[in-house]
Parts: sequence; C-alpha cells; structure tokens
Amino acid sequence: MTLAAAGLDGPVGDRRLRGQTMSRRRQKAETEAVVAAAPAPKPKFEPTAAEMKALAKATHFDEQEVSQLAQRFSALDHDGGGSLSADELLMMPELSMYPLLKRVLAMHNVNKDENIDFDEFVRTMSMLSGKATLGEKLKFAFNIFDVNENGRIQPNEMFTVFRLLTGRMHDDVDLQQIVDSYLQRFPKGLTYDLFSQMFTISDLSKLTLNV
Repeated sequence: MTLAAAGLDGPVGDRRLRGQTMSRRRQKAETEAVVAAAPAPKPKFEPTAAEMKALAKATHFDEQEVSQLAQRFSALDHDGGGSLSADELLMMPELSMYPLLKRVLAMHNVNKDENIDFDEFVRTMSMLSGKATLGEKLKFAFNIFDVNENGRIQPNEMFTVFRLLTGRMHDDVDLQQIVDSYLQRFPKGLTYDLFSQMFTISDLSKLTLNV
C-alpha cells in the first residue's frame, strides 16, 4: 500500500506520522514508569543445605522437617532479613496464644537484639515440640522463669509459674495465697530440684506445641 493510499502523504500525512510516533513514545514512557514504580521482589530467606543438616543434628527435627520450618520462617520474614520479631512470630497460629512467647524468645535470642534468627527459631521449636524429652522440657521450663539466670526462680516470678501450672483453676486472689504459702517454705525462691518436683506430665503438655 502506498503512502497516498494510506493517507500519509503530504503535510497531513506528516502530522499523522508524528502523532503516531509521539503516541508510541508516550505509551513506552508510561510503561517504563509503571515498571520503575513497581516494588522490587522481596528477597527470600533460604538456609543453606549445610545449615539445615547441622540443625537436623542439633535438634529433634530431621532435614525434611527443618526444610518445612524454613518455608514457614521465610513466609513470616516479610523483609527477607533472616530474622523475626515477636510480632511476626505471633502470626503463627501455634504461637499466637502462647503466653510465654516473648520470654522464650528472650531466652533463645543469643545476641539479645529482640529478633530471632532461623537457627534460634528451629532450636526453640524443637524444645516446644512433642519430641523433646521430659528432662529437656523440665530444664526448658525452669530456664523460662529463671530470668536472672542464677539457678533459682525468684519469689516475684513464682506467681507466673503457678499460673502456668494451674491454668484458670484459681482466681488471682486464691493463687496468690498458694504462692504465699510456698514462699513461707521457700523464701529464697525455687531451685531446679524443687521446681522439677512440682511438675507433672500434664503440666509439661502446656509447653508443647504441634509443630
């Protein structure tokens, strides 16, 4: 087809060609602007095979379970930074109702930055899983309340311990009376031996998550 037949010859045709060219340029510029404005894809956290193998040896999880935990960790790690805050962890249904979460995180947060990395996450989940032994859970439970890490649960922490043990069986007034009676017997707090004698299998189930 000739330019004349297409209506693109002469001054009118020149204006049409220029208009079409400018229109294509605008469309291209608009497309480029949209692409530039689009957020960059979120970096995805992925532990190495060596890291997962090491965690499988150090915890009660096998490599497949560690890999599954890595997927859940990555889904919660919105900025891809390789660490989770307590608020991000609360998005896990298993942890959302767990009253001692922040204390557990503080206990396992080695560098004390209020975030937990993948290694710390897997080790924490291991202790909270049904695979942890009775002895491990007892020591784990004791360490939760041994805030000062001096081998003794202080008197001001004992109310929280008894609340964990009894659930909502007693109101606060009755529970404080029970605590006061123990404080008369153990005014300096509870050692690990005394603490372990108070726990039963059913109590330890409160420290177990379905992970």
